[in-house]
Amino acid sequence: MGEIMEKVKKAVILAAGFGTRFMPYCKAVPKCMMPILDTPTIEVMCNECLQAGIKDILIVVGANQEVVKNHFKKNLQLEQRLEGKPEILEQVRRSERYNVSFVTQTEINGTAGATMLAKSFVGDEPFLLVFADDVMRAPNKNVSEQVIDAYNKTGKSVLAVNAVTMDEIVRYSSVEFSGHDGNVYDVTRIVEKPKREDVKSLFSTLGRYVLTNEIFDKIDKITNVRNGEKYLTDAFDMLAKENRLVACDFEGKHYDTGNKFAYLKTIVEFGLNDAEYGKDFREYLDNLIKK
Repeated sequence: MGEIMEKVKKAVILAAGFGTRFMPYCKAVPKCMMPILDTPTIEVMCNECLQAGIKDILIVVGANQEVVKNHFKKNLQLEQRLEGKPEILEQVRRSERYNVSFVTQTEINGTAGATMLAKSFVGDEPFLLVFADDVMRAPNKNVSEQVIDAYNKTGKSVLAVNAVTMDEIVRYSSVEFSGHDGNVYDVTRIVEKPKREDVKSLFSTLGRYVLTNEIFDKIDKITNVRNGEKYLTDAFDMLAKENRLVACDFEGKHYDTGNKFAYLKTIVEFGLNDAEYGKDFREYLDNLIKK
């Protein structure tokens, strides 16, 4: 059992992507503002953090950042016009539940570079790191809660992982491990985009992490720069070699909203599970397929 350092009270969301796969929409609107039904993806992430007991959130933004900032600002004029529509007013006010701050990633220097921008925000505390492209759905505890539980159990940095297909693992990363205690695995190595013949595990990291402040020292030590970018997996690998990293095989489903087809699948599945429209949507799809 590792020593528990501190409670996880802060979250960092990496949302600085250009959204090149979603042009021309993302020419003016950040990719993290793309909706999951009626809610921007970035707010879906913030809500997951809130459910995990975290209100203090830093969002790493890029181009068109004012759109994101405006979403989390109080809009008195709009709220006054919605006073006779309490349900809609409540939906508008949902984005005011979080203590959100922002930092801009001006240099395209990878996920490690983006994470370094959070150093002063988190200080010496452990923090939840969220990738804005990775939407999760879980039947019980959400995925952020699950990785926080793994941190509380071990006192080590935690990766959220699931088994993926061989075709996916060569595009993602492969997490190797020695032993495990339940769904928490002792990580020994991480290989970014491995060759098929080198794959020793189909576990891949999927956008949720709890990191101790050790991560910043490891990022500073990264020497492997690809296309001007540093990758967090290299820092994770350093932690693994020091027995300071575990993986949580989480319960739930991962949705990658980073490309059009994956985004379409996400919208369809969330639509089918929507309390208000799910039943009608399912009937519509059934009839559409029959035709």
